[in-house]
Amino acid sequence: MSIYTPYFYIIQDIHNGIYYAGAKWGVGANPATFMTEGGYTTSSNKIKKLIRENGLSLFKIVKIRTFHTAIESQNYETRFLKKIDARNNIKFYNGHNNDWELHDNKNKVTVIDKSGDTFQTDITDPDYLSKELKGATFGTKSGVEIKTGIKSNFSLNDARWLTGEIKSVNKGKSHYKDAVGNSFFVDKKNAEKLNLSSFSKGRITVKDNDGNTFSVKADDSRYISGELVGATSGMTTVKDSSGNTFSIPANDQRIKTGELIPVNSKMAVVKDKFGNKFRISKDDSRYISGELVGATSGMKFYNNGEINKRFNNSDIIPAEFKLGRIKKT
Repeated sequence: MSIYTPYFYIIQDIHNGIYYAGAKWGVGANPATFMTEGGYTTSSNKIKKLIRENGLSLFKIVKIRTFHTAIESQNYETRFLKKIDARNNIKFYNGHNNDWELHDNKNKVTVIDKSGDTFQTDITDPDYLSKELKGATFGTKSGVEIKTGIKSNFSLNDARWLTGEIKSVNKGKSHYKDAVGNSFFVDKKNAEKLNLSSFSKGRITVKDNDGNTFSVKADDSRYISGELVGATSGMTTVKDSSGNTFSIPANDQRIKTGELIPVNSKMAVVKDKFGNKFRISKDDSRYISGELVGATSGMKFYNNGEINKRFNNSDIIPAEFKLGRIKKT
């Protein structure tokens, strides 16, 4: 069973005949639950507002086409929107032509300004680094409207959090997987009963030469060969004199001058007995007592003559890798 199925879709407003086209990809993408109670109902705030006011029955699904990869689905969406000129097409709600494609998003971030307008900018944009521009989801939290079943990011100041009209999508739950790779959001107690393991266990988030990020198995040959590197490779999180935190290249001169200070200088990456990894203070009692151990505890370095890699004792070590590290010149 696939964890997700990327797809392109077209829906139509049955009252006025206007269409909306889009694509959905990533973990949780499932065309079978599209436009259903509790399922995905597009990322458009305009469409979500219409659904809140009129119900899901306002729209009918005109087309769904599935793809093997996220890139294929978004590039198809982009080609379609450009072909019909959705930005200027009064028969479509979209109002844009997707002037980007997935592989063009290297070093880009979606931000929101003080007027509430969202757009993409470079991660080195001074206004983004100074926090004048904030991440598009800043000040929001993923939740679900109990009445409509609509899932979205809602403002933390939305009074409906307090009244219970909005609840966290996966409150008290974490992402787990079974022996064949099916994924679930369940609480820790049920995960143990069902013999589920952390979804991220044995996997790592990586990036390619174009900056695209995705998750692969830790023994993926592309990761082992160095073709893919850790998503945060070459980056470090810092804070400025005002306490603002952000990520920059590890060789940024402002770190050397002391203008920016690494935020993790007194932190440690650890793992629990289930293999879940997270970052805590080195003074944390669980770390001191040994309840939590270093993330690389129990791992050893191997090399293939060119690169060094850590492996657990239980890992299958590729034949070309030998125990020990090589010195990099």
